[in-house]
Amino acid sequence: MNRNLLEALMTGYRAILEAQDAGMKKLEAYLNKKRDADIKDDDGYLTTAKKAYNYFENARMVEDHWAVHFTSEEVYPKIKKSGFSHGTSDLDHLAYTSQYPGGRTRQGWLFALPVDTAYLKHYDMAYGDCAFLIKSDGVIAKHVGERDVEMLFRRKDVKEKIPFYYDRDSKKWVVEEEGRKPKSYDTIGEIVDKYTSNTH
Repeated sequence: MNRNLLEALMTGYRAILEAQDAGMKKLEAYLNKKRDADIKDDDGYLTTAKKAYNYFENARMVEDHWAVHFTSEEVYPKIKKSGFSHGTSDLDHLAYTSQYPGGRTRQGWLFALPVDTAYLKHYDMAYGDCAFLIKSDGVIAKHVGERDVEMLFRRKDVKEKIPFYYDRDSKKWVVEEEGRKPKSYDTIGEIVDKYTSNTH
């Protein structure tokens, strides 16, 4: 390969990595801002109307981190075919994105649960019964309102994605890898152990 072309490609690649890193640093700094509002109303109930940094703590950037992104039965085949689409780009509304459907872009942030999150051991279908085990760069933070640890990521940060869903007839989780027969598992933990250990 021409040396000048190679240098140009490497320069472009470094610029992309720096831009990704800048976005991560910006989000990490935003989520670690000092809280300036109470996230509960006068009656002690959680409110979703405050700026997002009031709902997060201990944010930190991670690389190549395994997490599970849950979705609906309607969206699942679209992600499976074309990858993740639009996330929330408005940082102030990141805490409860379903309450603010506007401001979604292909560069926006999506949510996943890190594989070591305790909630995954007792998952109750609250986020959907279809999912993707992903390996991605992102920002991990504790969501104070939801009382769990979450990873925020963008579609361009995802390096691997493994689709699976809950089959209500067999009461098992079914992994659908391209080019392979579907495999059934009793728990999400079994899927995590199998596919993050590089033995599949």
